[in-house]
Amino acid sequence: MHILGIGGMPRRVFDYMNYDTFQHFQPMNRFISVSAFVLGLSQIPFIINFIGSWVWGPKAPANPWEATTLEWNDAPSPPPHGNFAQVPVVHHGPYEYASPLVEGDWLAQTRFVEGADEFAHVGH
Repeated sequence: MHILGIGGMPRRVFDYMNYDTFQHFQPMNRFISVSAFVLGLSQIPFIINFIGSWVWGPKAPANPWEATTLEWNDAPSPPPHGNFAQVPVVHHGPYEYASPLVEGDWLAQTRFVEGADEFAHVGH
């Protein structure tokens, strides 16, 4: 449509085929119209998938990515007023992803690890 405008095609002409000056725009205008309809039709699978996932899809768990920050560990969905049902107790920083004292690849901020205080001061 930008190329049509640069070529001099007016915006508000009901039937541009009545004007000899604009008749050479017919193939490009037809291509743009077909492309617009195809683009509109291609949105139908997206809309069906979106609504189908929303209505019938499985619910995500509370922490699907095993993030270590508080909003993923203790906040229910939807969150209550104040974001937490009860105030969480934090034992680690948000970027302490693991500890050699626990099994697993991630360590929640709210998880207490016995001996972690002594272990943190070993290298300092």
